[in-house]
Amino acid sequence: DIKAYYEIGKATLPVSVDFECIDESNPDAEAKIYYPGDFLTDYEDIEYNFSPNNTSIVIENGTIIKMNKVYMP
Repeated sequence: DIKAYYEIGKATLPVSVDFECIDESNPDAEAKIYYPGDFLTDYEDIEYNFSPNNTSIVIENGTIIKMNKVYMP
């Protein structure tokens, strides 16, 4: 079952220079890896359909170090 999410507040966290976004949302393709600079340009390969149901982040010492996006039917 899909969980219901709702906003309880906002937070701003720094992103590590070693940050990686691993996109495994396409089951018919290899995983794609993106880096911080990819999100600062008009990089057309990134699909911005992130949601709490398909994306998670890893925070270490208050810094975002990884984001994982998975396939969701």
